[in-house]
Amino acid sequence: MNVRFTLWAILVFTSLGLYAQNESSTDLIALENEDWYRYKGSEKLNAEAFLQAYNTQMGFALNNQLKLKRVSYGPNGTEHLHYQQYSQSVPVEAGELILHLREGAVYAANGEIVKSLTKEAQSNLEENEAFRLALSYFPAEQYRWEIEGKNRPQGELFWVDPQFSKVGTEYQLCWRFDIHSAFPEDRNWVYIDAQNGNLELALSRIHPHDTGTAKTRYSGTRTIYTSFSADSGQYILHDSLTGGGIFTYNMEMRTNKSTAIDFYDADNYWNNFNPQFDEVAGDAHWGTERVYRYFKDHYNRQSYDDQNSPLFSYVHYDSNYVNAFWNGQEMTYGDGNGNAATPLISLDVVAHEITHGITEYTANLIYQGEAGALNESFSDIFGAAVEFAYDSAGGDWKMGEDFLNTGNGLRNMKNPGLFSHPHTYKGTNWGQGLFFDNGYVHSNSGVQNFWYYLLSDGDSGINDLGDRYVIEGLGFQAAADIAYHNLDNYLTRFSDHQDARMGAMQSAIDLYGACSNEYIQTTNAWYAVGVGEPTGGIDLSVDDILLPTRDCGLTANEDIIIVLRNNSCSQSIPAGASINFSYSLNNGPLQTSSSSLTSALPADSIIYLQHNQTADLSQAGAYDIFASVSYGNDTLNYNNFVEKRVVHESYQNAEWKLLQVIAPLSSCELGDSTTIQLSAVFLGCDSLVGGTTINLDYSSSTSGNQSISGSLPNTVHYGDTLTLDFLTNEDLSARGAYTFNFTLNFPGDPSVGNNRIFNHRVLKPYELLGGKIGFEDFAYTDSLIVREGQNNGSRRNSVASVGNRGLEIVGGPLVNYPDPFEVPRSDTAVWQVNPSFRSSYCTCVDASSETSLQLNFDLQQAYTRLIRRLRSEPSNSPYTSSLRVLVNGDQVSPTFIPQSLSNDTFQSQVVNLNAYAGQYFELCFESHLLVDERTNSVTNDGDIINLDNIYLSEATVGLREQSVNESSSFSLYPNPNQGHFRLQWANAEKGEYHLMVQDAQGRILARRNIETESGEQAWDFEMHLPEGLYFIQVQKPDGSAVSEEMLIQP
Repeated sequence: MNVRFTLWAILVFTSLGLYAQNESSTDLIALENEDWYRYKGSEKLNAEAFLQAYNTQMGFALNNQLKLKRVSYGPNGTEHLHYQQYSQSVPVEAGELILHLREGAVYAANGEIVKSLTKEAQSNLEENEAFRLALSYFPAEQYRWEIEGKNRPQGELFWVDPQFSKVGTEYQLCWRFDIHSAFPEDRNWVYIDAQNGNLELALSRIHPHDTGTAKTRYSGTRTIYTSFSADSGQYILHDSLTGGGIFTYNMEMRTNKSTAIDFYDADNYWNNFNPQFDEVAGDAHWGTERVYRYFKDHYNRQSYDDQNSPLFSYVHYDSNYVNAFWNGQEMTYGDGNGNAATPLISLDVVAHEITHGITEYTANLIYQGEAGALNESFSDIFGAAVEFAYDSAGGDWKMGEDFLNTGNGLRNMKNPGLFSHPHTYKGTNWGQGLFFDNGYVHSNSGVQNFWYYLLSDGDSGINDLGDRYVIEGLGFQAAADIAYHNLDNYLTRFSDHQDARMGAMQSAIDLYGACSNEYIQTTNAWYAVGVGEPTGGIDLSVDDILLPTRDCGLTANEDIIIVLRNNSCSQSIPAGASINFSYSLNNGPLQTSSSSLTSALPADSIIYLQHNQTADLSQAGAYDIFASVSYGNDTLNYNNFVEKRVVHESYQNAEWKLLQVIAPLSSCELGDSTTIQLSAVFLGCDSLVGGTTINLDYSSSTSGNQSISGSLPNTVHYGDTLTLDFLTNEDLSARGAYTFNFTLNFPGDPSVGNNRIFNHRVLKPYELLGGKIGFEDFAYTDSLIVREGQNNGSRRNSVASVGNRGLEIVGGPLVNYPDPFEVPRSDTAVWQVNPSFRSSYCTCVDASSETSLQLNFDLQQAYTRLIRRLRSEPSNSPYTSSLRVLVNGDQVSPTFIPQSLSNDTFQSQVVNLNAYAGQYFELCFESHLLVDERTNSVTNDGDIINLDNIYLSEATVGLREQSVNESSSFSLYPNPNQGHFRLQWANAEKGEYHLMVQDAQGRILARRNIETESGEQAWDFEMHLPEGLYFIQVQKPDGSAVSEEMLIQP
């Protein structure tokens, strides 16, 4: 059975040299529109043959090329190949050709072909100078790449004619830049003449989306993004430019959203005032666009879930429905009852509802009690912030005032008491219990609402607790920044107002610094609403006990000295202030003395304070020292004490502590004479001279107890760390695992318990050649040397390509890492940074008898979306989850990265190792992973690599043709080829085969599913790819996979 398939490599350029063939020109018929052709020849031509035959007739010059951009598919198996025209390797703007194929043969062609373009592609203008000129033609207060922290756009050379004629002599060589300005909002392709620097052309990048004008009910006349519906011939409220899309639908007073329809407008001027309030569709659409833009611009947040999910609005919900709500997926708006309320779609309400979605994907505050009140309050806060940001004339501290006939709104953040809502925590109007409104979530929100008002505008007064306050306003945006940082980073599902205060204070520190004015006002604003203390008071703390410290010669008169800090942001402790200082030993009686400061202790500074009594530490042993202070004006006492253990060592000059084993370590090179190297620290009271003998007792799983001696390489003092060498004849040449126990033995050492390292495992792996590493049981531990970074880990789990178990490699809880890290953004940078986040998994290969070799393995990857949020990076990076293959430390594969956050499936990978055939070598998988998937319990995403089905096979491409009698695989011939080849099976299984094509960089270029019968099968293929090395991989119906290399040559 022969089956013919055509595989097109999506997003991979196919470059064809164009030259005329002796085909009849009458077979290619030009249609009424220029550059539209119908092929009527009797011979079926594939794409390459068609272009070779008819390029001259269609007007291409001899130095032109075509490169395949993409492939689209129509009904009944038609394929449409979209090519870009190039001249001297420079793309021609507007030069395109589309070939239309049915059953692999061209039947039509059309495009915009620039004819007779033969100019030389020589630029007299450097790219950086062209970029400067582009900015001078399109000046802006700020550009989008500056806001997002990205690199500036890079220029590319293009052939351009501003009139887009089809005459090559009219085209000029130009530098093209994507100039995206934020203020004013604009985006253009800008073309700078590469000879003289003139502005040759500017193309708006917003043109693919229609810009309409909406006369809204509540926010005046606004610009919105819409789409033109070819089906209706009218404009609809679909915005595909903003994020993942914004879509506004008409419920027509129904409640079943499956019946919702579009709003329509004939001229894209949405002046739709009518008795049905259709104008509010503009309010919903414009408002949603503004909310998305607000969170994107200020917090780099992409939609409510930070995954660019589309935003849906449903307008005209139900009849006489006086409400608006977020249901976890979309916004829904009622029209009011026509009397007390009109449609509930003002800008502050739109922002309020979407913020509920953001809260769900950040702190995920429950909708009950204090957490529920905070949930409501955050929505009010960003309702107000968005209104102030985009409707400054209508911005105020009322929520929902636009649609209520009273004009007072539903809540007043400046004056919560107007609606009998509290402005003081547990003060007047505070709602108690859970029996009403989920625990008074809409009224008790007044406390944090009032906090936000105070922090934004500032005010003074006396709260319900009788506390007087004076707050200096920071402005609505700085206050909102603190609130968002708190919501995103510090609050949890059940947080209360105390948590909100602590999180806000820490957020102010994170954003502006400790003791900054922002921190002071944030803290004082919480004090104003009855939560916590102000910053004006004194806070004295004990940081540490400086003396005494561990020593071999402690006496009966040891000084007790502490480090004392004034944590106040503004107040000094005056000279002469009396501070009580107490200490005790081993829970004994307190020894108290009073000291007067000889000079003032400024805010945020330290002094050393010495007790006027000494301590008797003359006896050898451990002493638990407790120290505390008290000061009459200290407002916080929880940080006024400290404890420390100090050890008086008995005099000895013999104590050692083993730290780690340096050798032997797992390796492919272990032999029959092994040196033992140990790292140790000397803890004796004095010193030992170089050459002093030191003994080691050890045992291994293959030999009995051994005693050997070494000598100190140099003189050591207390605290010195050094490497100790011990020569042995331990034979580790046999493959397998060895277990060692080590005990350092030095005469007089008082603490032998820290001289031991037991169960040290050394592995000389079993060779991979001829076998396979799977993970169905723990046998793989004898085949892989695991060298994990401090911040990485691996585990055998149930994610597998074959069988039931695979190896999962993960990062760690990134937020707790002490190690600094960089976010890699290229396949070279990733292997130059973050050594503690990298691990390797190695095995040994003896290919001394092989003439060709390839590595096969199955790989699945995912990367985290937390980097952008945890580190305020402009974007996440797939390179945080990277894998490469090394041979003897040299990279032999591309850097494999995931193609999506978490949707990648297992892919069979092949790495050519022909260069190492005939050799013995160490083969390693090296990983780079930052974030464990368990770092964030809400999103549960992270950097993950899953490995399975690792094996070596003979590489057959270009060396020999595989026998068709091998039923487990297939033959591929001819090989090399020009893109036409056959896969043949001697004994195929019945069922569905999954075919995949990859390039040498590991990118998946094409896929095909093939349903076939059992027995001998042959499949013919035609591929449109540039010359080079490719991998054909086939997964069989039983789940096993086989692969072959294929070489395409001219």
